[in-house]
Amino acid sequence: MTVLHLLWVWGGHILALLIGSWALWRGGSTERYGAIFIWLMWVLSPLAQTRGTIGLDLGILAVDATTMLAFFWLSALSRKFWTAFAAAFMVLAVAGHFSPVLTADISLFIYLTNNGF
Repeated sequence: MTVLHLLWVWGGHILALLIGSWALWRGGSTERYGAIFIWLMWVLSPLAQTRGTIGLDLGILAVDATTMLAFFWLSALSRKFWTAFAAAFMVLAVAGHFSPVLTADISLFIYLTNNGF
C-alpha cells in the first residue's frame, strides 16, 4: 500500500468522524440521522462481510443497499440537497458492487477505491 492510499483511506475516516461528530453536536435531526446512518454502516460492514469472497459480496451489498434506502428516506423527508447527494453516492456504491460480475477486467484497487467513496 502506498502512502497516498493510506492518507486517502485514513484521511477519509478521520474527516467522516469529525464531520459526523459536528453533525451530532450542531446539526438538526436530518444531520444527526445522516451521521448515525454512516456510523452504523461502518459498524455493520465488517460484521456482514463474507470472508474469502472475491467479487460480489452479498453481505456488504445488503448493508450498502440498506444505507442507500435510508438516505432516500431521509432525502424524501428533509428535502435538503446534501441528502440527495448522499443517496446518489450510495446508488453509485451499490452499482459498483456489480462491476466484478459484469467485467473481469476491473482491478481490485479500482473496485475498492470506488466503493470507498
